[in-house]
Amino acid sequence: MFYLYRRRKLGNGTCRAIQQYLKTNHNVGSVILRNDQPTPVFTEDDVLLRWGCTSNVHGPGKILNLGSHIHNTSDKCEFREHLQLTHPNIVPITWFDYDDLNITYPCILRHKFHAQGKHLWFCTDPDQLQDAIFAHAELYHTDDFYISEYIPKVAEYRVCFIQNKVAWIAQKIPANPNAVAWNVAQGGKFINVRWKDWPINVIDAALLAHKEGKLFLSGVDVMVDMDNKPYVLEINSAPSHTSPYRQASVAACLAWCVKNNTWYNLPLNTNYNKYLRHLHPGLLK
Repeated sequence: MFYLYRRRKLGNGTCRAIQQYLKTNHNVGSVILRNDQPTPVFTEDDVLLRWGCTSNVHGPGKILNLGSHIHNTSDKCEFREHLQLTHPNIVPITWFDYDDLNITYPCILRHKFHAQGKHLWFCTDPDQLQDAIFAHAELYHTDDFYISEYIPKVAEYRVCFIQNKVAWIAQKIPANPNAVAWNVAQGGKFINVRWKDWPINVIDAALLAHKEGKLFLSGVDVMVDMDNKPYVLEINSAPSHTSPYRQASVAACLAWCVKNNTWYNLPLNTNYNKYLRHLHPGLLK
């Protein structure tokens, strides 16, 4: 059996939609479990995809999106530091000590756990930076923040990977293009990007981050500057799927995995140079 294991208050609509597409479009059965409810002992034939959930499970079933990998990517500070060490050219320059004399201004201050564009402060000088940190000292430790160089962006994308292959790409259209954080939860929208319009340089950068995150399924946020250079911002283990197209695309990829009993990461299709190089085989008819 294939299971979707979600955290309470996370992914209910997305998981139910994917479940329905699996059944209706692909004749694949699935079960949704919630981490605050009893779970079965999983057998060797069971496959469980964690949807942002790190709770313990029991039995020898195959687990996708391991809890340790979800934890590592959810700590945005730790994962940004890891990417800066492994792939410094795909992330904005980032500092982890607010006393670092190399910090350039303006800069962005972020808490290591954040979502929906929250816990973000735009700082134009050292005084603003220290004020922002100490204003929240009662809630957080000072080492719970990281400082990122500010890069004006002209576009931002989310790339959803399954098995190192792309299931969908959406472009963020902000309510206010001058806002620092382009977050759909604070206004704006996602628009789906057609295969032939996929920005390959964005995919290439996002794939490096996805591989470092070691997740089976992830959504990687990437911004592009005025020189068309991509910068990875963060990675999500339970990316939002508010569009029927995105829900159906993920269901098609998961159905392919079920029917082929293939859950390992897939290589690039080196016979192609553009989108077919990255496209998940579950999307091909």
